[in-house]
Amino acid sequence: MSKSYLKKLLTYINKVYHIGEKINSLKDKRPKPQVATSTVSFLVLMGFMLQMRSFNRLNKWTKKGKFKKIFKRGTKLPSIDTVRYSLSEFDLDTLNATYDSVIKTINKNKVFN
Repeated sequence: MSKSYLKKLLTYINKVYHIGEKINSLKDKRPKPQVATSTVSFLVLMGFMLQMRSFNRLNKWTKKGKFKKIFKRGTKLPSIDTVRYSLSEFDLDTLNATYDSVIKTINKNKVFN
């Protein structure tokens, strides 16, 4: 996936589905997290969008710095252990609300009709 296509795709999903606001509203139950939940959530979303088959591949890409340009300068990217722990402690109510909102927008825009 080219960089310009990825930028257009991220801009589109942010404008239409307000994904940035929704990711910032997600929470997990980790005590005193060193990496923000929004960073973990966005990293996992990028893994799904790029159709990564495992967290190990996502970990390799993170270590190689392939996501550095997507995040703000100075953002600490999580290790894969942090991602797994954060996902295991995720607050499912906020995730379900995000999911419902995206599905509602999809239906409103008649994406699959």
